[in-house]
Amino acid sequence: MKKIKITILVISLSFLSYLSLNGFSSFNNSPANKTKSGTSKKITDNYVCKDKSIIIIEGYFITKNSSRILKAVKNSLEYLEENAGKFPCRTFKIIETPKSISKEESFFPGGFNICSEHIIPSKVHSIERKCAYNVSIQYFENLDEPDWVKKGLAAFFSDKIVNKYYGAENEHFIVSDYYPVYGYNLLSYHNIPLIYTIGSYGINEGEIFLKDYYKRIKYGAISDSASAYPDNLTFEINKKNKPAILFYTLENLKGKEFIKNAVKKILNDKGNFFDILKRDFGADSTLFIENFITQNKVFDYAVSGIWEKDSKNYVLLLERLGDGILPQQVNVFTKNDTLSFLWNGIEKVKLLRIKSSGRIIAAQIDPAYTNLFDINIANNSYKSQADYSATVSLSVRWFFWIQNLLMTSGSAG
Repeated sequence: MKKIKITILVISLSFLSYLSLNGFSSFNNSPANKTKSGTSKKITDNYVCKDKSIIIIEGYFITKNSSRILKAVKNSLEYLEENAGKFPCRTFKIIETPKSISKEESFFPGGFNICSEHIIPSKVHSIERKCAYNVSIQYFENLDEPDWVKKGLAAFFSDKIVNKYYGAENEHFIVSDYYPVYGYNLLSYHNIPLIYTIGSYGINEGEIFLKDYYKRIKYGAISDSASAYPDNLTFEINKKNKPAILFYTLENLKGKEFIKNAVKKILNDKGNFFDILKRDFGADSTLFIENFITQNKVFDYAVSGIWEKDSKNYVLLLERLGDGILPQQVNVFTKNDTLSFLWNGIEKVKLLRIKSSGRIIAAQIDPAYTNLFDINIANNSYKSQADYSATVSLSVRWFFWIQNLLMTSGSAG
């Protein structure tokens, strides 16, 4: 009985926190926006393309969310026209269906059906994300590409759309119990206490896909056939979430224009994704494909120690704890400067010997958080035992905090 009472209290606190953070006013209950249950309302809107041509949008709605859905579709069309090209349809249909008929949205050529709640807080963008995905998939579904390319690009672009037009997604989090999370100590970061509180915290682009990825880290490669996966969730993660993370990592490595140009080449029949990746990525394309696509690799790089040999000579211990390989940038912070090194990331253990006139106080691997697949951001940095008071790389601590949040909620699910 005691355990049941605690659980109810936690749910209540989380819900009250959520309402206080998002505001009761965000629930739009205006009678003017309501439709009668079981009836649909037809609304027609237009999107004007850059070339002045018009896409007719026909919507059939049963909830008050028509304006949000139409706006999300038009925002998606605008973003995709700029970053992928002209939309393939001149008429686009949206059909809102009750959950009693279907619990999942689905797309069809030139449109999609969507299930939405009658009450959705304005700061929750689940409905906008669904719209963005279902508009994005229209570009890629008919391509001669594997499912993971089509679904992954649609998920990637939908996240871009939501972040551009609606801002960062929020995670609402409360620590009420201990959840076993692979590779983590939730209570400390290099002997610095972490305090978890009820709150709402923005997460960066691409990180929305990590929660589900952490549920199936060791199951299957992105390019595997459907029969290689143990269940539907693993299939969906490997064909949608992991490819979206892959495209973000690829963008971080090669730049935004690389993805944009690759997508336009695919859509204009100038090669498939694999051919473009091999041709345009560079010398390490084979290493990238093997580690991120054709094999299931786990990435975990760490800075494990700093030793002062004398006043000008130091040894830095780097480790590759996972089986994934990716070249790594290493930043070393001194009292006077920041030194940067490039490590090929191949060795399991790397001793980096450094000469420095200024005392080294900390080091950080992958400072730009390039590889979103790294499962443990906490060990990406290390602070010298001699100087715990130094303020170094607060962004790493923030990334670690958010990754803890996503990993905890993912493992609890």
